[in-house]
Amino acid sequence: MKEEITNEFNINKLLEFTGNDKVALRHTLELLKETLNDDIRTIEASLKESDIPKISAICHKIRPNFDLIGLKTLVEVCNTIEYSNLPTKQVILLANFLAKSRNQTLENLTEEIKLVQ
Repeated sequence: MKEEITNEFNINKLLEFTGNDKVALRHTLELLKETLNDDIRTIEASLKESDIPKISAICHKIRPNFDLIGLKTLVEVCNTIEYSNLPTKQVILLANFLAKSRNQTLENLTEEIKLVQ
């Protein structure tokens, strides 16, 4: 699954969103990196308490960010957590999947930031 997420990563929507403005693109990439890191850490903390409403709220918040960078699998995971009234165990499994995707997502964002000059 990790490879699938890496393969999905692209910034085409983000390029369109920023109008190919390199300053705006770099700023948005940096902002995405910071907020996704913080939000996924919040999910990790919420997992320790099995705080499903908090996990669902964070999924609602980060879903558009994953969409901007082409991570369709993570968009679907967020949708499933938020809208699928799943048992707590399944939500925790999906939220753990999101948490495990953090490092790879941040690495991808860091690489893109380096490319934008």
